[in-house]
Parts: sequence; C-alpha cells; structure tokens
Amino acid sequence: MLQNCHLMSTWVPRLERLLELIVEYVHKEFRCFISAEPPPIASWRNMPESLIQSCIKVANEAPADIKSNLLRSWDNFSQETINQCSKPREMKACLFSLCWFHAVVCGRRRFGQQGWSRKYSFNTGDLVICSNVLRSYLDTNHVVPWDDLRYIFGEIMYGGHITDPWDRRVCNSYLQVYQNEELLNDLELAPGFKSPTPDKMIYADYTRYTESSMPPESPPLFGLHPNTEIGYLTNSAETLLFNIMVMTGEGDSEGNSNGKDDAVCEAMINLQYKLPGEFEMVSLSIKANPLLAGSLGPYIVVALQECGRMNSLLNEIKRSLSLLDKGLKGQLNMSQEMGDLVKALKIN
Repeated sequence: MLQNCHLMSTWVPRLERLLELIVEYVHKEFRCFISAEPPPIASWRNMPESLIQSCIKVANEAPADIKSNLLRSWDNFSQETINQCSKPREMKACLFSLCWFHAVVCGRRRFGQQGWSRKYSFNTGDLVICSNVLRSYLDTNHVVPWDDLRYIFGEIMYGGHITDPWDRRVCNSYLQVYQNEELLNDLELAPGFKSPTPDKMIYADYTRYTESSMPPESPPLFGLHPNTEIGYLTNSAETLLFNIMVMTGEGDSEGNSNGKDDAVCEAMINLQYKLPGEFEMVSLSIKANPLLAGSLGPYIVVALQECGRMNSLLNEIKRSLSLLDKGLKGQLNMSQEMGDLVKALKIN
C-alpha cells in the first residue's frame, strides 16, 4: 500500500517501470495499492497517465451537501470516543462543532474558489487528528483552551494545506465562530441550526438531531451570500454543456466533416434570409421628438437607444456572415473570428 503518491511525482515513473518489470516473476496473489489526491487544478498532472490507465480506479469524494458531509464526519467517531475523554460534556460539543467546520470547508468547494485562492484538499485524516488533539487538550487542562485549539486547527492541521495567508485568515475566521465558549450554550452554527445542549445528548442523539433539524441546503449555511448559488449553477451548466460539445466532436455521425460544413452553409443562408432590415433612425427621431416632453419621455429615449443598438447588431451580423461566406468560398483567408463563428453555427 503506497500512500500519497501525488507528493512523489518525480519517483512515480520509476515505480511504474518497476511494476512493469516484476510482472515476469511476481507472485500471482501480489497486488499493489496506490493512493493519491487529484491535482488542485484540472490541467495539472501529478500522476503518470499511463499508470492511471493501467489501474483499477476507486474514487472517494466527499458529498456535496452539508448534511451528508456532517453525518459522514460524525460517523468517524463513536460514544467510546467521547467516553475516553475526562470532560465528555465539552468533548461532545467541541467535536460536533469540529465536524460542522469540516463539513463546511469540504462542502463549500462546490461553489468554487469563493473567498479562497484555490480549492484545498481537506480530508478525513485532518478531522481525526484534530479530534485526537482536542481530547488530549481537554484531558490536560482544567478549562477548555479555546485559543490553543483554534490555533492548532486553523494554523497547523487544516492550515497545513493552505498556501495563502488570506486563505488562512478565512479558515481562522470560521474557527472563531465555531470554536468558542458559547458552544456550550446553544451557539448558532448557521441560520436556523444551533449546537445542541451537550448535557442532554449522547452520541446517537447528535445523529438524530442532524437528520431532523438541519435546515434546507443553502449558501448561508456555509457562511456565503445567497447569490453564490447562482454562480455554482451557472458554472455547472457551462461545464456540462462544454463536455457534451467536446464529446460530440466536429464530424457528422459517419465521421465526416462535409455534413457539418453543409450545416454551416445552410445556417448562414437561413440567417441572411431572415435578417430584418435596419431601423430608419431619422424618421424615428422625427416621430419621437414631440413625445419626449410628455410622461412617456424616458420610455421614448430607451426605445431610440435600443433601436440604435439593434442597428449595430444587425450590421455586425451582416458583416461577419459576409466575411464567412467569402472565407468558405476561398476568396479570403480564414481568420480566428471566422473559425469561432463556424464553431458557433455548428452547435447552434
């Protein structure tokens, strides 16, 4: 079992060659397991593509919604974890808040790099190690050392992934809200969701409380503005449609490009035929002048402005289609602008 191979990008090619060589004499029951994290940016490569293609791949990815993330985080522990601490009351409250923090920083990645310079690969290992630190500090201190816990969680454990000081500030701001003395007195972790009173709860009660009391999924649960959802949905739609376009390819169903060229010519002729004439601005201005002083004046001004803009758009459509027609006939060299227009017409 070779873990975190993405951190050894210069050595992994040697591993790939070694695995190729030992096939001749290795035991028939031999298996090599490799774990690695995906690169933070899709265009980066931290593992050889040939090695990945030869493997059976299993992906372990955190769920997108905060409720599933919270339940998944809480399932890493048990009542025994709480009983092992000398301060079970504080341990329950702090551990649940820590799971909430982990769910927030993992779940907010679906909204993109909102407030952070990049997406960080926080994982379950960070959460478990933080829980061990939490229990150790609660056992060795008479009162809960909030400042120490926030520093270790935000600067060392989770902060160890963070490369930008402003991103670390965001992480620490979350902990300032989630890890403080109010946690033992019904602290509101998010709008409509409070930290339950630890005196009346055991481990299983926290799971039932989460399943029954969690408000509907929304960006404010992550501490984000409600409009963040718009950007997330827009990016998801663009990514989906882009992937469909890439998978569709440039050729027709038989792998030929002539069908697409015919479709472009047909679309171009159809657009030129349906294109309306331009607005005659002089006559419109003469008709509009007597109305400008009345109650409809602002609407008349907007109408004139829109007519002018529409004329500009119609002129651009005529110009670009005319140039493309000449380019397809060989009368002009094809430019980048013409190529982009051909692609746009192919996908309607």
